[in-house]
Amino acid sequence: MIFPWMYATLFIYLLLFYPFLFLHDHLLLRYLLVAVNTGIFACVSYFIHSNQLSAWLGLRIICGSFMSGCGNITIFYIFFVLLYYYIQAVIQTIQGLSKGREFTQNWWIRTVTQRAESGGFNIWRR
Repeated sequence: MIFPWMYATLFIYLLLFYPFLFLHDHLLLRYLLVAVNTGIFACVSYFIHSNQLSAWLGLRIICGSFMSGCGNITIFYIFFVLLYYYIQAVIQTIQGLSKGREFTQNWWIRTVTQRAESGGFNIWRR
């Protein structure tokens, strides 16, 4: 049985450490990209995290609402779905730099709640 947190964890690892998969000859560039990716991810996580809904719980809810019931099928598309939501979160974080953190937090809560309701996922199940 595959749980939503497994997809979210694998997505975060791939997001942060993908330079190790491709840049074999450029050691300095590889570590620089990992540092930049980690900084962007930390900034996005900080801006979307709130008392009502953390970044981690939101990723798990999104994964759970997109699960097909078969891990072999879900694995093909879940990373593209999570990448879409992550890019949207980066864009909202950039806007949140001028509009405030509360703007980004409210966007995250609204987005995850809408996705959970349309996917038939129980948002309060952890």
